[in-house]
Amino acid sequence: MPRFYVRESRIENGILKVEGEEVRHIRKVLRLRIGDDLSVFDGSGKEVEGTLVEEGSSWVSVKVRNILPSRRESGLDVVLAQSLLKGEKMDYLIQKATELGVKRVVPFISSRSIPLLERKKRIERQRRWEKIAIGAAKQCGRRIVPEIGPSRTFHKSLKLLRRGCCASSSGRREGQDSKRP
Repeated sequence: MPRFYVRESRIENGILKVEGEEVRHIRKVLRLRIGDDLSVFDGSGKEVEGTLVEEGSSWVSVKVRNILPSRRESGLDVVLAQSLLKGEKMDYLIQKATELGVKRVVPFISSRSIPLLERKKRIERQRRWEKIAIGAAKQCGRRIVPEIGPSRTFHKSLKLLRRGCCASSSGRREGQDSKRP
C-alpha cells in the first residue's frame, strides 16, 4: 500500500484531506484513482489507512478505515552531529540516518568543511534534507520523521548539544528563525 506524508493530519467526520506536494504524487506519479487504498502519516507517529474517495484540483479526500496504533520507536534519543559533506554524500547520510532511527541530525560547519555555503544556500539545503528524511521515512515505514537542524558552526552546534536542545524555544523547527546565521 503506498504511503504519503502530510504535515498535519486532521480527520473530520472520518475524512482526511490531503493537500500539497503529495497530491501530485498521488495523482500524476502513482495515478491513484477513487477507490484505491493508501496510507497517510504525519511524521509525529500517527498513521491512517484509508480509501481515496474524492478529488479536487489541489486536494484529495481519504475515507479513514483504520487508525494504526503507534509503533514503538527506539527508546534512545539518537542525535547525529555531522560535518557538512561534499556533493550528494550528505543527502545519502540523511537518508540512511532516517532509516536507522536517528531522531535528530545536526549538520555543522567545521574548519575543514569543503562546502562553505552562504546562509540562503544553507537554508535551501536544510529544506532539501527535510524532504529526503520524509522520503526515507515513507520508504522504510517509519512514522516519525527526524528533525534536521540548520547548518551552524561546530562551536554553536556543540553549545546547543551540551544544553540538550536542538530546536528553538519557540517550538519552531530550526532554521526558521531569521536571527540565526
